[in-house]
Amino acid sequence: MIKNLKKQFVIISTLLLAVATPAMSATQNIQLKTESAMNANGQKIIVNSTILYGDKKIRMENEIVGNKNIPASMGKSTMIYDSAKKVMYMMMPQNKTVVKADSETIAKLQGNGGGNVNSQLLSDPSQIQAQIKKQGGKMVGAETILGYLCDIWQMKQDIPMQGGAKESATVKIWLAHKISIPLRMLINSPTRGEIVSIRAKDIKTGVNIPASTFEIPSGYTVSDVAQLMNQIKKRVPATKK
Repeated sequence: MIKNLKKQFVIISTLLLAVATPAMSATQNIQLKTESAMNANGQKIIVNSTILYGDKKIRMENEIVGNKNIPASMGKSTMIYDSAKKVMYMMMPQNKTVVKADSETIAKLQGNGGGNVNSQLLSDPSQIQAQIKKQGGKMVGAETILGYLCDIWQMKQDIPMQGGAKESATVKIWLAHKISIPLRMLINSPTRGEIVSIRAKDIKTGVNIPASTFEIPSGYTVSDVAQLMNQIKKRVPATKK
């Protein structure tokens, strides 16, 4: 159970980062706080996040709250995304380890082959509207969130399920005009209902963010996720047909 929930935590963390990434086109330092809810195999996971936007870099601090099945020791993580290098770092302060992944690897892990809008945001955040339109997204309305006027975009995506299967889901993104940040996101499927809900709770612009905020602290061990996956494949014997 815990391993499964931990996997879901990693998935929602990468999703949160993907949603956050469009603000790389913004010109001012921003601090955004969000609350996210994810329905993971009957378990509801609530994640509080603090996101800091600097010069072509993002730092996201996540914490799972209100879930007794997840120990406090694995309920926190910090993620850093470098837009120039197109690399994400997921830090686990509990054991001072870092997992490194590029945008292409993240897309493969999400099982979308690079076609999902989340991977597109990570690879080219300035093109969010173009990517949404390319995947059939349409503007369906507008709403003001925390004082920012947002266009509401809607599109269809294939969402991974257990066992490697996929199902079609409806994705809605509230994209703020002035600061180029999605302030809300909903993913719903016909069979599972609301899968993911992300909503901004607080925004501060023009904040002071030291450059060291986006650096990996000394003493951390860095592993490449692609190499880790290859090592796992080598240890797992091939399935006989």
